[in-house]
Amino acid sequence: MLEGAPMQLRKDALFHSAQRSTAEVNKWLAAMVANSRAPLEVRKDALFFLAQRKADASDDMSALYDGALPFEIKKDLLFFFAQRRDDKSLLKLIAAAKSDPSEALRKDALFYLAQSKDPRALKAIEEIAIP
Repeated sequence: MLEGAPMQLRKDALFHSAQRSTAEVNKWLAAMVANSRAPLEVRKDALFFLAQRKADASDDMSALYDGALPFEIKKDLLFFFAQRRDDKSLLKLIAAAKSDPSEALRKDALFYLAQSKDPRALKAIEEIAIP
């Protein structure tokens, strides 16, 4: 959609689109994050705007994490899951800590789980430490 456009124009399009609070915008932002043809910087900006939205964005973010994304975006997703503090995000952190193929991402998920006050986070850490 924004192929060939200058980087600043792409960023402006993301910013202005993200100001609208609709499910369609959530889907559009998620599609931008998942778009492997988009520059990494644009994808990360789209993820930032998606993560700033209300709880309805958690479903989109969770589905994104399960897709084929670059390491850098998955790392950012883990951070945003930790910031959201909703059930879906906590469950995604637990799943990532237990089974992400990347050891580095599993460690990041564990780090964020350790900061949580939710008893499910502690239980997950115990299950990982003592299988």
